[in-house]
Amino acid sequence: MLGLLVFILIFAIIVPVLLYKLGLYNILAVYFPNLDIIATILSYNAGFKDTIFSNLFNTQCKFNTEKGEIYPVSELVINYLSLIGLGVVVLKMSNGNMYNDLANFSVMLLITYILPNQILEIVLNHIDNAYKLNTGAVVAVGLLLTLLIIGAENFILKNFRGTISNIFKKLLVDFPNEIKKM
Repeated sequence: MLGLLVFILIFAIIVPVLLYKLGLYNILAVYFPNLDIIATILSYNAGFKDTIFSNLFNTQCKFNTEKGEIYPVSELVINYLSLIGLGVVVLKMSNGNMYNDLANFSVMLLITYILPNQILEIVLNHIDNAYKLNTGAVVAVGLLLTLLIIGAENFILKNFRGTISNIFKKLLVDFPNEIKKM
């Protein structure tokens, strides 16, 4: 529980406030929806051994509650904060076009929330096993991978938002209208 409280204090309050006060709004926009990735990296392979982050968000341990730890609650709170951040970013990006908003939301939800945690754990495990790095080095690699994930999200939104938006329009408007005509 202490790990969760410290995580929230540092990563969900202090860092976002600093980013805001420094005027780093673009970084803040991609930072907050990725709190779950930060938690995954911090708790990678039971985290920094014997620290407060050891069982913060480790999907390998979350159902091992023999010590009375509250992994599912910690994961729930962190996921909720990430989704709130994602919702805020999508609302801030909104230009009044519902289909563009759905495109932004669907890409960001998939790339920053649904896919990365499991993939990061698999990649970090592979790197750790192949190169026998210390936990700090693996965490640094995890942070670099996070930057790649954010870059991929940005690339997809810049290059495919229109296509994804058109797909949502077809699914939500054009397709139902064609069915009504039948």
